[in-house]
Amino acid sequence: MYLNMNVEETRTHRNQTSGNWHIFMGKARQQWGMLTNDNEDLSKGYEREMAGRFQKFYGISKEEADLEIKNWVN
Repeated sequence: MYLNMNVEETRTHRNQTSGNWHIFMGKARQQWGMLTNDNEDLSKGYEREMAGRFQKFYGISKEEADLEIKNWVN
């Protein structure tokens, strides 16, 4: 099936799909942190989930999402 999308729309769609993956991995890391009582894994899981949500909502790359989080925290 051929989709008539330009390059920017394709990149945005790919970033949104990648965002779903990072949300899932962030939640998995949170669960692992709770299971092992490791606060670092727990906080990194929350951070990864937030980056995934930024990717999905804004259609930006993981690096841009990580930078936004870093700027927001500091």
